[in-house]
Amino acid sequence: ALLAIAKDDRLPEGHGALALAKLHYDWDFAGAEREFKRALELNPNNADIRHGYAHYLMAMGRMAESAAESKLALDLDPVDDGLTDCLCWHSFAARQYDNSIQMARNLLERVPDDTWELAILGWDYEQKGMHEQAIEEFKKAVEIEPKESPLQTFLVAGLGQAYASAGMRSDAEQILRRLLECRVLLVDQLERDPAEVLVGMCQVALRLDLVDALHGDGHRVMVLDVPNRSSLPFL
Repeated sequence: ALLAIAKDDRLPEGHGALALAKLHYDWDFAGAEREFKRALELNPNNADIRHGYAHYLMAMGRMAESAAESKLALDLDPVDDGLTDCLCWHSFAARQYDNSIQMARNLLERVPDDTWELAILGWDYEQKGMHEQAIEEFKKAVEIEPKESPLQTFLVAGLGQAYASAGMRSDAEQILRRLLECRVLLVDQLERDPAEVLVGMCQVALRLDLVDALHGDGHRVMVLDVPNRSSLPFL
């Protein structure tokens, strides 16, 4: 990105790529916003850059702005299902649950095996107190997603979180044990904590009151270390 900008400072894609690097790897948030704004100044009609900027806004907790920016990205490229996924997710984060649900249902009519969309729909239902529907959507997603996929861990964690929110503590604790076992296995293989497992553990454990999540067995959950920044781009 730096080389591209050095050759042509008016290249929007170069500034957009540098913005993503600053956001996800350097955690230079002020620099990331500066580069996103420069990229959009050069080309306000680039859907990919607007999509990236929406993720930046989400990471900064500016959820309503994130959803609005994601909508602009989709307006620029309305046939991109990935942008629809992101708009649903960002609308969920902005607590626009009904909008997110409607968009998710529309997309799932066309792409019924979109597991990320099923997860978003599950989170929407969970936040609306529709626990049975949330559990059903996460079960579908876990069943469809390949077992070796990193996304599988997030989906399993989402199911555990839905169980916990529904008051189904034993089912949620079973999921948490599964994630703990997965963490031990992957730490041995990778010699580091796998980010997807750590995040999944936190999703479930926080719903169960973190330090006593496995109190019945005398265990405690403790997340002591965080992987390098590049492995947690959406933390």
